[in-house]
Amino acid sequence: MAAQQIEADPGYCDRKYRTSAFKSRGTEGENNMGQMTMFVVDFMVKQMNWTVVTCNGGNFGRTGKLREQQMVFRNDEFVQHGLDHIMVELRTVGYVEVNGLQDATDLQPHLDEFMKTVWGCSDYKPHAFESSSKFCDHKYKAPSGLFVQNGLANNLGRLTLQLATFLGQHGWTLLLCNGGSVVPYVNHILREQQIKFSRARTPETAQAPLLMVEFRTDPTSDSPPQWTGHVEINGADTNGIYEKLQDFIKEHMDGLIESAPHCDRSYSTRKFRLKERCNNFSAKHEGMLNGESNIGKWTMRLCDFMVDHVGEWDLVVCNSDNACRTFHHGSGDNKYTIDVAAREMQLVFRHRKRGRAVYMSAADIQPLGHPPLHPPAYWYEESRQGQVGHKIIPGTAEELSWIQEVLDKTFKSRVTRDRARDEVLADRFVAVSCIRSEHPQLWDNFAKRR
Repeated sequence: MAAQQIEADPGYCDRKYRTSAFKSRGTEGENNMGQMTMFVVDFMVKQMNWTVVTCNGGNFGRTGKLREQQMVFRNDEFVQHGLDHIMVELRTVGYVEVNGLQDATDLQPHLDEFMKTVWGCSDYKPHAFESSSKFCDHKYKAPSGLFVQNGLANNLGRLTLQLATFLGQHGWTLLLCNGGSVVPYVNHILREQQIKFSRARTPETAQAPLLMVEFRTDPTSDSPPQWTGHVEINGADTNGIYEKLQDFIKEHMDGLIESAPHCDRSYSTRKFRLKERCNNFSAKHEGMLNGESNIGKWTMRLCDFMVDHVGEWDLVVCNSDNACRTFHHGSGDNKYTIDVAAREMQLVFRHRKRGRAVYMSAADIQPLGHPPLHPPAYWYEESRQGQVGHKIIPGTAEELSWIQEVLDKTFKSRVTRDRARDEVLADRFVAVSCIRSEHPQLWDNFAKRR
């Protein structure tokens, strides 16, 4: 990246570099951030053996033309998701961009066929005035009907799952995705979606059904600030999940089903709340309703419902995006505009082939009602008294060292029937976390039988 290390303010970051590797052109948000992102991901995963945990981009500045990218890696001492990654970017300005193709030479012809046959895209041909610099590995021009957009609503969620389903058939699984917004001029908002895939370790993982749920607030007025709330769903109706979600949305979110051609199902809701950042700032210069919201609360309620209550879905992706609508006032020298912020949340769930209860969910276990026989002295007092049904506590560093000792003293490097005899075996297992389960009823049964 031809970067030079420069002085970093420790209050902001640990290390800082200046580089001219980042490029952009035009007024519609084109840049090479995706290309550079995959460059870093390849280095961290393939050379350093770190796992990609999350990766998301954002646009900022009044027109949204400035770009930033955030990546988080975890040192697992092994690569958790797979070595190979690709990124597909959908841009409602009319393009689809692909990066990371050096890792997917076997996939490239299939992906190219999908883009041209299913989505009707064509290879992008640079204009005469464009530089020869490539801002991505491959760029497609999208047909006029591929992207559907109505204000802030769009069909990028539906397209994301359509692409993920296709790539799943070829052994690639959805890893991460996130949206972005570019505002080239007033109230003309270009939407973007970054979708990251990794080569799956098993076909079952790659082909597992996905479901996307999106929360959105859409400003309708600035005086007083008003907005409409929407819940949008995309994906296959696996095991009747649409009916279960509808019951949840209607009962808890006062949801009303609405017509929405850009997604598989949509509901309006009045439950989303937005709050102004403060009471004394000038709305002429700052976006209204850019403070607190309750989208996070509803995000966690939905996760609890999908993961714990339905019990057969895992959360894969959770990301947020911000956009705004501009309202005009006055005329001539007295003309001014007010921006009203909109909030969005995007969640993707992956279905488990065999549904199972999540043991970490202890809410439905009734308290024993009396102290269990001979409870451990190190338990919490409410567990020792049988006042809780089940309590789960993160293990301490000392407890984790005990678990590691058990692993080290009981591990045997032995070939089993599911491995080839010439296959390299692990020589150690590493405990990365542990929990302590305090279950008075189970302990009481155990102690009595003992």
